[in-house]
Amino acid sequence: IGEWKEGNPNGFGNKYFMVDSTAETVETKYNIYTGDMVNGLMDGYGIMRYTAGSVYTGEWANGIRSGHGTVVWEEGLETTRYDGDFADDWINGEGTMYYSDGRVVTGTFANGELVEETVSE
Repeated sequence: IGEWKEGNPNGFGNKYFMVDSTAETVETKYNIYTGDMVNGLMDGYGIMRYTAGSVYTGEWANGIRSGHGTVVWEEGLETTRYDGDFADDWINGEGTMYYSDGRVVTGTFANGELVEETVSE
């Protein structure tokens, strides 16, 4: 739903990704992207709402999370939020991870894992 050019979503709009065809609500049936698109791919700034309840807000390139962004996970997980760099659709680069037990860890991440913690002085 949104702007189109030459048969593809281009510009601002919504894109729905089927997750569970038997689900009874739109929110549990589809991952829903709202934001910028180029040639049908998420590209620029956008928000993805996932059926499990997590939300990614940030930059996209060629259909994948790339650049700066924030993900907030659904309740009940060890991690509650990450704010920082994404590359190749993963948490990659500098960022801060927030945990449900109150811990806050800033550092360098690779494929979602902390590889070097930044120590504040």
